[in-house]
Amino acid sequence: MMKKITIALLFVTVIAVSFIGCDGILDPDRLEEPEFSPPAWIIGTWADTLGKYEYVFEENDITLNDTYDLKEMFRGASMDEEISSESYAVSCSFLVVDTTVFRFDKTSSTTLDHSVVSMGDTSALDTDIRGFTTEGSIELIKQ
Repeated sequence: MMKKITIALLFVTVIAVSFIGCDGILDPDRLEEPEFSPPAWIIGTWADTLGKYEYVFEENDITLNDTYDLKEMFRGASMDEEISSESYAVSCSFLVVDTTVFRFDKTSSTTLDHSVVSMGDTSALDTDIRGFTTEGSIELIKQ
């Protein structure tokens, strides 16, 4: 009798998950894109001298290394921005356990210090490391 109940519960669970998936709730295309609003002073292309990092800031999006569109990477995530005349920070979180923070501090009109701190699953950034920090200086190369 217990075996029949277990099989029935498993069957109901599989059917429920199938319906949720069919309804599009788990469809990434239906998840909301975050709304980025970089300040005017950061709009343009910024890169480090080694060619490791290149950020393109547009009015409503940020791209990293011509590969990672942050709107797509963080689709469905909650997002917070901190904007001032000297700094710009973006925090994107999936649930509370997977958070990535991008921070840019103006050191001159053509130079920024940048850092990326990721805690939790970083698979979207093509790394097997669970949590990492990177930082350095980037320069304005195209406005």
